[in-house]
This record gives sequence, structure tokens and C-alpha cells, in this order.
Amino acid sequence: MKKLLLGAIALFSMNAFSQSYIILNSGVALTTDNNGFVYDFHHFVLPNKVKGNGGNFLIEDKQLVTVDAKGFLYKKETNVKKIQGSGLNYFISEGAFGSRKLFTIDDKGFSYELTPEGMKLKDVKLFGGNYFVLDGTMTLIRQDGTFKVITLEGLDLNTIKSYPGTYFISSVGQFFTINDDGVIKTFPTKFKSITKGGGNYFIDNRGWINTVSATGELVSPAIPAGFNTSNLKSFGSNYMIDNSGDIFTVDSEGQLFKRSVELDVSRARVLSLK
Repeated sequence: MKKLLLGAIALFSMNAFSQSYIILNSGVALTTDNNGFVYDFHHFVLPNKVKGNGGNFLIEDKQLVTVDAKGFLYKKETNVKKIQGSGLNYFISEGAFGSRKLFTIDDKGFSYELTPEGMKLKDVKLFGGNYFVLDGTMTLIRQDGTFKVITLEGLDLNTIKSYPGTYFISSVGQFFTINDDGVIKTFPTKFKSITKGGGNYFIDNRGWINTVSATGELVSPAIPAGFNTSNLKSFGSNYMIDNSGDIFTVDSEGQLFKRSVELDVSRARVLSLK
């Protein structure tokens, strides 16, 4: 088992949520953990067969593949024909005769097939990282694979701008985060727009990077040497790759790191964000 970066002790002891992956042109699948480390555990995925993806899962030729908190990939017996929409740890699949099912993936790599009573999943239009919006309510998908329906008084959730992360913006630019406990936080800072969003980070209209911690705090991280948002070309749920092939990751505390890997990540073919 080849390890690109030290930190295995932290990896195996953390209850990670932001585990992710990078599929290279060769089919080599690298994984990232909640601490922002990158690993090569000798996983292989055919990049041309990937038909759908999210933060900790992908669909390889109709087969569900998940990533657990330890960075291992699991090829499931679950077959998925078509995805209506997805987030970091969930997706809504399209079935026969217009039916819909909710699939969630927990931090251990287990998947759950759910048919929430009373939810018209076909009508979901807003997909966030760990949430989706339906009929003015927000459904939070927790890291253990369960869900929680949330109503936020004073804010029309149907009008928010959703992103592939644990945050969203109201129609007037008010910024909100939502953590795994369902706690929604807001901050004085307003953003006119987000030019690029990740699972736990985003780049605003000024070209500045902002990150979100696992507890839902908005963070202005220290910038590592060589990091420049204008040079970024590829974006995953908790990582970014620049034009030079350098990879930068964001950990659970919202800190930004430059990581050294032995493989050429500039040859990334499939990322954990669309």
C-alpha cells in the first residue's frame, strides 16, 4: 500500500466527511481525507466509464463506487442508470415510470436507498453539497447517511443560490453555512457572487478564497506559497489543482495546504465535482 503523504494515524482516527478522489487518465484513483492529505491506495477506475459523480461517490458504468473515511474505494452491487441531481454525499436517481429514489453515502462508504415519505423528489431543483431544497424546506444529508428536514423562517429557501458545498447565499447576498448537526450560521460578510465553489471552499467575486470549517465557520485561511486563484484550473470537493500541476487541499478546520504527490495530478480526468 503506497502512501503519498504521512498522516495515516490521523486518517484512521477521524470521522471524516470530506473524503474525496481524483481519477487520473491512467485510471489510478487518488483519494483525499478530511485532514487534506492525499493517498494512493492502488485503486483503479475506468475514467471513460464514469457517468456521474459527487464528493464521496461516483458511478462507473452504472455501478455505484463509494469512498470511505480511510480513503478506500468500494464497488457496490447497486446499479444506477441515471442521476437527476447530486451533492457531496447523496444523489437522486431516476427510475422506471418517473420514479425517484434518494441515495445517501455515509463516511464508512455504506450507501442507503431511501424513499422519503411525502417527498416529491422529482421536483427537487436546488442541489447543494450536503443539502437539497424542495417546496421551501431544506433536507440535510448527514455524514452518517441519515437526513433531516429543516425550515428556515424569514428566508425563502426556494430563492437561494445553491453551491456544491456546505453553504448557500440568499437572493440579497447573505451568506449561510450548514453543518452536520443542522446548525445554520450566517455572517456579516456579503458576497455579490461566487465564481467557483467547492465542498468546503469557494472563490468570491474579488478572486479571494474563503473556506468553511466542519463546524460551519467562515474562514480566511493562510495562503501557502505558490497559491494563486487565477492559476487554478481544476476543482474537487476539498482540493484544487493549478496550471503547474500543484494540488492544494482544505482540511476540516478550513486551513489551506499545498501537498506534494508523486503522480502527475495535472492528468486528472475525473474530479469529485462536476
